[in-house]
Order: sequence, then structure tokens, then C-alpha cells
Amino acid sequence: MLKGKITKYGKLEIERPGGASREEGGWCLYSETPVKCGDWCPQFGEPYQSPGPAAVDPKSPWYLLICQGRTLVFKSLVDER
Repeated sequence: MLKGKITKYGKLEIERPGGASREEGGWCLYSETPVKCGDWCPQFGEPYQSPGPAAVDPKSPWYLLICQGRTLVFKSLVDER
């Protein structure tokens, strides 16, 4: 599962499985100009954990809705905003 961070500037950074270094989120496929994934996009959702009892568990995964209805699932997600 992924590890991620939303920087204080709203930029999404993702650490891939296997301990790869932290990298910026991918390039947007739907923008007319080159732009990286971040909270400046109107399709960038707020991170959340599962509702209900799972949300009390700190090991519960984090979910982040991004463009075109896609959801990223994170083992851990730090939001510095």
C-alpha cells in the first residue's frame, strides 16, 4: 500500500511500495497545461478513513478521491495543510 503526504502547499507526494523515494503525484491527464496532482484541482477530495469502528483504528487505511472518480488508498497519509 502507498504512503503519502499532502504538503503545506497542497502538493500530493507519494511513496511507492518497496521504499522508493518520495515523489510528486502524477501529471494530470485531463489538464490542458502540464500540472501535477494537488489540492488546487477541483476534483481533489479531502482524505478520509473508513467510517465507523475502523476509523478509530490508527492502522485503518486512508482514502483520497482524485480525478474521474478514482480513489487512492494509503497505508499512511500526512496532511500538512
